[in-house]
This record gives sequence, structure tokens and C-alpha cells, in this order.
Amino acid sequence: MNSLVETIRDSYFRIGCPKSILVAYSAGADSLALLLGLMTVKNELPIEIVCAHVNHGLRASACADEKLAIDITRRLDIALMVKRVEVSREGNLEAAAREARYTALKQAMRESGAQVIALAHHADDQAETMMMNLARGSGLDGLAGMNEFRPPYWRPLLSIPKSVLIDALKGAGMRWAEDESNQDTVFLRNDLRLNVLPKLERRAPGVAVRMSRTAGLLQDEKDMLENEAASWLSCYAKAERPFFFLMTGPLNKLHLAMQRRVLRALCFQAGVMLDYEQTQRVLSFLSSMPGSILALPKNNLVFLSSQRLHILSDNAKLIDVVWQQPQRALPGEGLGDGMHEQVVDARLINDALMRSVRPGDNIRPLGASGRQTMQKYLSARKIDKPFRAYWPVYAVESKVLWVPGCGVSHEAAIHSDEQPRTKLVFAQALPHEIITDGDK
Repeated sequence: MNSLVETIRDSYFRIGCPKSILVAYSAGADSLALLLGLMTVKNELPIEIVCAHVNHGLRASACADEKLAIDITRRLDIALMVKRVEVSREGNLEAAAREARYTALKQAMRESGAQVIALAHHADDQAETMMMNLARGSGLDGLAGMNEFRPPYWRPLLSIPKSVLIDALKGAGMRWAEDESNQDTVFLRNDLRLNVLPKLERRAPGVAVRMSRTAGLLQDEKDMLENEAASWLSCYAKAERPFFFLMTGPLNKLHLAMQRRVLRALCFQAGVMLDYEQTQRVLSFLSSMPGSILALPKNNLVFLSSQRLHILSDNAKLIDVVWQQPQRALPGEGLGDGMHEQVVDARLINDALMRSVRPGDNIRPLGASGRQTMQKYLSARKIDKPFRAYWPVYAVESKVLWVPGCGVSHEAAIHSDEQPRTKLVFAQALPHEIITDGDK
């Protein structure tokens, strides 16, 4: 029990010493060992513990497990919340049960006011997870296994083998529930647990602990790469719905491994999950001609322009971009930079509004004799196609006077010193602009 308590205590300090902890308590051996260890730590530190038991109703022994959970927590004088959930039997039952369980735990966390949810995954679980992910062809992220702490979930036992937990319970004279479904080797995890990992342990004692340690090392490297990817994306990508893109020039200079990582990270922010084959397909797509489109699952698309790779999320079609009205200022010297400042004829803007492009919008470009549709105008100025439907225009009804980032209309432009003038200042970032932390 001493090594168990020391491991939990050390992990507790590493995650920032939460004051209240919700223990996911199944009444099984793992969660009971975790609960006992936490109770010992509670005697030393000012923490509150509450348990949550989730009854899926899928096994004949589910009600008996619930009763055992109630009996043991009552005997230990620990508050228990029982959550009964309904699990869909269509599709992947194991995944559906897991989703229902975590939903119930989050609800219990909110109701109890706990800061973290403590889960009893141990070194054997971590080794099984690594082997499962390896069998699926996972990369670094999969082989890194489960995190010790990814809020709100805390797994303090990842370095401890199952055998140590069982010994601790036997030493304390405790009884626990056995989940009969854990004996069903139809499930890959159970097959690994019952048939593969024991053989590895016989050939190389302590293999589960060493695999868990390897997972911890890979977690550190994964965290470093995620930080590097996030830093790169902050400089060369935009992820503000509906605009999800990255700059292809800087992307092509990255190592292939980092290209995969930044691409998957941006797609994830857009709500698009890429597997290995899809990621490779998008990377190969980078050599396509500008204007090319690649289909992704669930009606998502990738669009390639001369400078950018756009992720076109299907749900982004429903986004209505709201542009702020430009500020009016004294004109001063010059006519403005055309990007965010423009001096215009003050007589024309009384009824003008800044908004996104609409069908029927048109402009007479400065110096031109005729009018153009906004789609043709923006295309001529090499505005990427995914931006055009959202581009800000300053217009009176369908008559566009100024297009920030592109130019002013012939009517609104200053042609003589006698024209009354005002300066319009557009304070927001244009769709193609990337605002870094240093620019904020």
C-alpha cells in the first residue's frame, strides 16, 4: 500500500493539488484500490473525495455491483453518486457504453463541484492501450497511450501494475466486484489482457511497467511536438470559423512529420478528423494546380489556392460573418492605405453599411467605365475563392463603395480638392490576414 499511496501523492502534486476529487468507482478492484489510496492521502492533505458509480444496465450483475459500491462507500464514509444510463445497443456497444459513462461522470462532476475526475487506469491498461494502437497502425500520439492528466481526467496509477493493486486490496481485507465481460476475448483488449500480456510478463517480467514508462516518454515528446505545431500555426495559419487555412509556402519547408501534425491539428480545429490515409492524400494534394478541390469525409473539402490550403468545413456554410462598421476619422494627409484605411467622398456614405458580400453586389472600380459583379472584382484581385462570399464590403444597398484590402469605387474616390472627405478605418482582420500574438 505504501508504494500505491506514494505514487498517488506524487501524481497529485504534479497535477496542481486539486481540492476536490470525483473518483470513478465501479466497485471493481482497480477503482477500489485507487479510492483506498486517495483516502490515505486525504488523511495527510486537505482534499475532498466523492465517488460516482455508473450503472450501464448491460450485465446481469450490474445491480449487484451497484449495491456493493453503495455498501463499501457507506462503510468507508465516502459520499457516492449513482448514475444509471441507457446505452444504445446499435453499432459499437463498447464505444457507446464508454461514451455514456464519461457523459455521466462529467454530469456527476458538475453536480458535486469536483475539480478533477480520478480514473483507475494502471500500467497493464496502458500497455494494452499501446498494443491496441500499434495494431491499428497508430503513430506517436497513439503509442503515447493515455495521459496522466488531461483535464478533467486524472490517471494517477499509470505506473503501477495490476498485481500491486490486488496485493494492496488483499492486505486491507477488501472485497471487490468482478466484471464477467472482461473474460470475453471477442474484444481485442480482453484478448491482449488475458492471452498476450501474461506471456510477455513471463518472458520479460515487469514489461507492463516498462511499456507504461515508454508511453510517458512518448507523451513528453508528443507534448513538445504539439507545442511546436501550435507555435507554427499561430504564425502561418488561421482557425477562426469560417476561415481555416494555412500558408503552403512555409508548410513546404517543414519536415514531413511536422507537416502531418500541423495539417491534422488545423483540420481538428475545423471539426474534420483525418486518419493516416486521408492525411497523406491531402499532403499529396499540395502539388496540385491552384483551384483544385479534394473531397474529405462528411462533405468537407480541401481547396488549394496559389498561397493557401483551405479546409472547408461543411458546417461553416451556416456561419454568418458580422463585420463591424468602420470608424470615421479626420482624413489627414494621403488617401489611406486601402487595406484598413480609406479616404472617401463624405457625401456618399450616410446610408452605407459594412457587411459581407451579397448576391447582386456590384462595384465600379476606380478608373473603370463600367460596373463589375463583386465575384468578378474579387477574382481579378486574386482573392481566394473561399474568402469571397465572406469578404467585407462597404455598400449602399447593392452598390459597393469600398472593399477593404482591395480598393475604393470610382464614385467614392477623391478626384478633386473640392470634394468633402472623411477617412474610414476598418479595425478588424480581413479574411486572409493572420493575427499573431505579437500583433494583438
